Order: sequence, then C-alpha cells, then structure tokens
Amino acid sequence: MIRFFRRIRQKLLTENQFSKYLLYAIGEIVLVVIGILIALQINNWYQQHLERELEEDYYCQFLEDVNQDLIQLNEQVQYTQDRLHHANKLLGLLQIGDGDFEEMLEHTKGAVSKTDAIITPNMNAFEDLKSSGNLRLITDKNIKKQLTEYYAYEQGLLNVINSNAISITTRFKEKADRINNGWVYLIESQNGFDSTLVSVEKLKALSVSNEEITLKHMNDALAYIASNSRNLEHLKSLESNIFLMKATLETRCIGKN
Repeated sequence: MIRFFRRIRQKLLTENQFSKYLLYAIGEIVLVVIGILIALQINNWYQQHLERELEEDYYCQFLEDVNQDLIQLNEQVQYTQDRLHHANKLLGLLQIGDGDFEEMLEHTKGAVSKTDAIITPNMNAFEDLKSSGNLRLITDKNIKKQLTEYYAYEQGLLNVINSNAISITTRFKEKADRINNGWVYLIESQNGFDSTLVSVEKLKALSVSNEEITLKHMNDALAYIASNSRNLEHLKSLESNIFLMKATLETRCIGKN
C-alpha cells in the first residue's frame, strides 16, 4: 500500500503535475488524520468499555460488602434479642422475690453475653475505590451520593450500637460487690478456682439477700433491658438502610448477583 502511494507521487512529480501532486498530498494527509482519529476513537471506546466493566465490578463488590453487613446485622439482632429476653426473665424473678439464685445468675449471664461481638462495617470496595482514585468510575451521581451517605450513616449508628453493647458488660464488670453479683458462681462454672487453695462454699456463704441488694440487681436488669431494647431500634433502622442500598446495587450488579 505504501509503495502504491509512493509510485503515484513519483509519477505526478515526474510528469510535472504539481497541482495534482499537491491535491494528492493533501488528500493523503487527510487520510492519515482520519486514520489517526479512527484509531483514537477505537482506543477511546475500548477504554470506556473497560471502565464500564470495572464500574459494574465495583457495584458487585459493594453488593457483596452490603450482604456481609446484613449477615452481621442478623447475628447481632439475634444476640440482642437473646440478651433482652434474659434481662426480662431476670427482672421478673427479682420482682416475685423467690427466684433461685443460680437461675437468676444464668439469666444475668445471658443478659450480658456476646456484647463483644460488635459489628464491623465492610468497606473494602469503597476504601479501594477512594485509595485507587477510581471514584470517577462511578458515573451514576445518585448512587455515588447514596453510597457515601450509606457508609456515613452506618458508621455513625454502629458506633452507638457497639457502645451500648459494651456498656452492658462494663456495668456488670465494674460492680464492687462481686460476691452478691454472682462472680463466685461464674468463676466456679469456668473452673477458675483452685479447690486446694480456695473454699468456694465459704465464698458462697458470704452472699446475702436483702431488699437493698435486690433493688441493685433490679436496677442492673433495667439497664440491660434499656440498652438492648434501644439497640434493637437502631438495628432495625440500620436494616432498612441496608435493604435500600442492597436493592439499588442489585440493579447495577448485572448478571453477577
């Protein structure tokens, strides 16, 4: 092809047809420019195609993170409901005043259990998007705004939920009167006592039951109920937010969800 065009140029020059040669040269330049523009357009189209594929992949990664958040949330709802149930059982036994101490202790344990199982938001895809500078790939401004608001709302609410959960065990652990708060029975159940050194029965004998101690336990039970019931409200609110984000992402994660 190059030889063909070269022959034409040489023929025109040989025949002194300068005007025709000039037109031909201009035409050749135009063809080259058109070829470059077409190549650039194809390259640009291909680049855009790759970016749209990457954008779709990010939507699927976001969806996976949100699904993991939902799994954590469902577990936390179950833990919170269990703690709330035990706290109510404890308060009920304290109210009737003839509950077995070990039974009340079991419900006390249940009311403060698994508070260390806090929710950690999954932000892998979002953090990767920001750190890599690929935030521009999210072309849908509404989704970009929704994602930003989702993670901000989730993080803020989870801080409150996790703080409330931790406050439950903090209240239990910081009790000065550990004998009457059941610590002897808890340590015994964990095989923490060395029976060659410690008389567990003597420790149990130090436990007393009176109106003042019962009232303290009732205050504790009320605190456990308040923290857990409040957290259930927060978790339900977070659940609604997760489902909205999940529904949006499912429309964009095409063929992979």
